[in-house]
Amino acid sequence: MSVTDRKPTAPGSDPDPRVPFPACGTIYPPAVYTVSNDLELNRNYSARLYLDHMLNGLEEEYRIRFPNGRLDYDFFSPVKVTSPSAEDPNIVYNRGEACFEDTAEIPLLLNGALSGERFSVRHRSVLNSVSGKVTPRILCIGDSITWGEGAVTPECPGDNRVYWLKCLELLKQDQIDSGGSGYGALFLGKAVRRSRRFVYKSNECEVSGNCEGYRGWSFSTFYSEHSPFYDAGTGKFSVNKWLAAYRTMDDSGKRLSVGAGTGSGIDESNVNEIDVCAPTVVTIMLGANGGGTAEQFKKLVSDIREEYPAVPIGLMVSDSAGTFFPSEHPAASRELTYWNNTARDQGDAGHRHGIMFRTMKAILDAFGGDEAERDNIFILPFYFVQQTAESGEMRSVPEPAAEFPFMRAQSELYTRFGWCPTTHVNAAAHANFAYQLYAWLKYLEVNALIPDEGRR
Repeated sequence: MSVTDRKPTAPGSDPDPRVPFPACGTIYPPAVYTVSNDLELNRNYSARLYLDHMLNGLEEEYRIRFPNGRLDYDFFSPVKVTSPSAEDPNIVYNRGEACFEDTAEIPLLLNGALSGERFSVRHRSVLNSVSGKVTPRILCIGDSITWGEGAVTPECPGDNRVYWLKCLELLKQDQIDSGGSGYGALFLGKAVRRSRRFVYKSNECEVSGNCEGYRGWSFSTFYSEHSPFYDAGTGKFSVNKWLAAYRTMDDSGKRLSVGAGTGSGIDESNVNEIDVCAPTVVTIMLGANGGGTAEQFKKLVSDIREEYPAVPIGLMVSDSAGTFFPSEHPAASRELTYWNNTARDQGDAGHRHGIMFRTMKAILDAFGGDEAERDNIFILPFYFVQQTAESGEMRSVPEPAAEFPFMRAQSELYTRFGWCPTTHVNAAAHANFAYQLYAWLKYLEVNALIPDEGRR
């Protein structure tokens, strides 16, 4: 596939020499989140935006790039060495601030020249050591992405690293780095319970959590008799109805005995397997099953707000795995080029990208302004930090020549594999989702945006 070359306007021939941008849809994230980790310098991570997710409707490859000449753009929390001592350097983390926000103005290039397309995004960075004093109780509402379908790697197909469980792993590492205290979180739900074991600094660790993610569910399912949240009397989504049926903990997270305040659907068989109490944070990740409109998101948020007026709400979606820049992904199969695959089947990368682009745009249209954040409603940039062609559920299919070490790097090829493999993105994508969730929770805590009952 050749790359379409659009010659830039010659400097001086026009009052505005910027190159016209290709006709396509564009969306951009309002904010990204990072943590300046002064607990452990070697665990400082970046947030990376991917250009593919910002575009829709291209039918050929253009030389569109960020100012760095790449298809991705990084944000780092500042860490500055202010002493020349190699043995004991003085390091200033996060500019010496608990939390700061910068706005980056980012133009896009076309064929190496400035185009008429640019956007701004806020970078919010939190100092790790000032967080960890609050234990948020997080209700993750979602579909199969939140359930964890496909959140694995080809090397470890049995190790599910769904984003909310990976977030718990990051917090557990913080706890170890801080000396064993603080940095807790309780992920609530009855639909799915997951655990994973890992080793960190010679410590054998285990994290466990729950969620309300349901495979194949959409907005309409959550407003149906199948939903544990549906109140048939009012026609609304009700967290209180869910609590009345499935509560297993008091609002400090302490496990209740059956009959001592537990829900009507709780008995000895499930009281220790379900973690349900009043949330102090809610996230909504819907849209993979048919998309979502601004009105649907507004209704769900409004119903939650009616019962929980102060709880922070995070809105996010994922994108279909794929790319508008196949020349940059030689190891990816052709089905992962968006315009090559628009049929409605399990590999419909392009068709699903269009759905998720419109769903993300609906969220931005409904909640992209400052007024929403003043109401404690945030858009998390899961969609924008997801890798592109590499994020799909896949398997390795090398050429026979890969048995020779000197050929291995050139012969390692990947193809989509699994149930709806471009929709159910892999563990690498979930790791990026997890970091945004983890950093956002710290942002909420440091800015005192989690309701007071979440404080110890």
